[in-house]
Amino acid sequence: MSKILIYEAGLINNGLPLLRRQYFESDELKTSPILVGGFLSAIQQFTASTFKDIPTLLKMEKYMACLEKISWSTENILLYAICDGRGDPKPIQKALSNINAKLMNWKDELQRISIDMEEYEGFHPIFDEEFVQLNRDYTDRFLGWLDVV
Repeated sequence: MSKILIYEAGLINNGLPLLRRQYFESDELKTSPILVGGFLSAIQQFTASTFKDIPTLLKMEKYMACLEKISWSTENILLYAICDGRGDPKPIQKALSNINAKLMNWKDELQRISIDMEEYEGFHPIFDEEFVQLNRDYTDRFLGWLDVV
């Protein structure tokens, strides 16, 4: 299995951050949920209207953002994960796909928009189930030689 570091993952509806989970803190990477939500939604809407396509990966020099549009929604709901840019995005894209399928059970809750991110805290375990182990696999690769008590 490929190892990759996930910094954060979340859920955006029309640019509004509904959920944000941070999995690894970096002094170098400081993000605002509002800016991330607006930027990734703008990219998604731009590619949809200009290219009639859906972006799945935004690659930068040090980072990448994996994206997945919620397929069952008529709203512009987007899943994302910001990761280390040197890894293989396939495990992250698979995790986003798994989350997408699991969230289908929560259609009604996701179709209404709330500016209170606390209303979406019930979705944290769905994200954590996919991303915590991926990060653990990554950190074990580099820190496994330490005897962590």
